[in-house]
Formats: sequence, C-alpha cells, structure tokens
Amino acid sequence: MKSKTDKGLSWLLFFYSLPSKPTRNRMAIWRKLLKAGGLPFKGSVYLLPNTDENLEFFTWLVSEVISLKGEASFVHVKKIDTDDNRELVGLFNKQRDTNYQPILNEIDGIERKLSSIKIGGDSQDRKKLANQVRKVQRDFEEIKKIDFFTSQRGIETGEKLEKIVKVLNGLTVSETTKHAITISPARIEDYQNKTWATRKRPFVDRFASAWLIKKFIDKNAS
Repeated sequence: MKSKTDKGLSWLLFFYSLPSKPTRNRMAIWRKLLKAGGLPFKGSVYLLPNTDENLEFFTWLVSEVISLKGEASFVHVKKIDTDDNRELVGLFNKQRDTNYQPILNEIDGIERKLSSIKIGGDSQDRKKLANQVRKVQRDFEEIKKIDFFTSQRGIETGEKLEKIVKVLNGLTVSETTKHAITISPARIEDYQNKTWATRKRPFVDRFASAWLIKKFIDKNAS
C-alpha cells in the first residue's frame, strides 16, 4: 500500500497482553511487531495498514501470543476517529526515518572511503567496500518492505545507495581496463621468406603446421 491519500486506506489494530514473566516472551513479541513495521498506538495496541501480508502476520501473531499463555486479537477498521489518516501516515514515515538513519550514516562512511580509493586504494579495499555495500543493500531492502507509504527518507536513501553502487562498479571497470593486456594483430608481411624450424621427429600436428604456413602465411617458407 503506497498511497498517502485517504482513499481506500484502512487499518489493522492488534491488541495483546502477556504474563509479566518471563520477560523474554514480551520482548520477543515486541521485536516481531517492530520488525513488521507496527506502529505503537496507545498502550499495548499496534497499528498496521490493511494489506494481505499484514493480515497474515497478525493472524499468525495471535496464535503466537496464545501459545505463550497470553491473549491477543486484532480488528480491521476503515477509519480511526481520533486520528486523521494523513497524520497516521506521517507517524509511519517518521518511524521509517528512524530506521533509515543508520543506513544513511553507513552510506556517508562508504562515500568517504570511495574518495580515498579513487585517489589510490588497492583492489582489496574495493573488495571490502563491495561487501559492505552489499550488506547495506540488504538492510535497505528489509526496511523498504515495511516502508508502507514510500517515505521521502526512503527515496533519498535509495538514490544515495544507487549512486555509490554505480561509482563502485565504475571503479571495478576502470581497474580491469587499466590492467588489461592489449594484443595487436600480427602483420603477415613480417613473416615472408622466413626459415621455419621445429623439433626433431615431428608428428602429424607439426606436419600440418608446415602445410598451414606454406598455404596461408609464407609461400616461400623453407
């Protein structure tokens, strides 16, 4: 769901409670809600936009809470009277801004490293940097999955990431080109009226080579 308008937008509200101990159960459910992009909404209530994926997630989470001796349920609502949909979208985007910030910090660090590599880094530095970029890409894709309303911070992060990938790919191509060996074609004129030699006791392949030379390269070969 990517629209930021009120049209067609509805919500899923998740309610749950768990025994106070063991605390690890409460933390586990909390982490799952955050990982799914759930927005904390008044106490132990979490909000997600109504999509098939989120509906499936809440259905599973209800059974998970019950298995931990807790209680859980969720409801589908078209509108929350106390909050305008645009305000809720803004809260989701603000939450995603927080998620994207560590990635932006990493991208800034990668950009500084790219500058030093362009000045004179070695291939090992590029390899390490490429691995770091791949990790950042994976982290970005995970957050993008829960960026339900395509936040501006997400767009900016994606653009910066795409830029450093292009620069890194360009460095790799440049390095490959720099070390490439150019083989110029030989001129047949340089191989006329020559004496050609081979080892003793030639076999069929070297007899064939002699025929090839006389036929196509040096008709006056000896």
